[in-house]
Amino acid sequence: MTRAGFGPPSEPVLVKTSYGESPQVPTISLISTEQTVITLRIEPTGR
Repeated sequence: MTRAGFGPPSEPVLVKTSYGESPQVPTISLISTEQTVITLRIEPTGR
């Protein structure tokens, strides 16, 4: 929900991984939360 109200639901996102070596998983950190907002930091692995 936003200040404009409820919107239509998002379409599902379908993904497939490759058959080779999987990529490294990024680091995800929660920065802050509010009643209707979350703020995340996403960093590549190894930084």
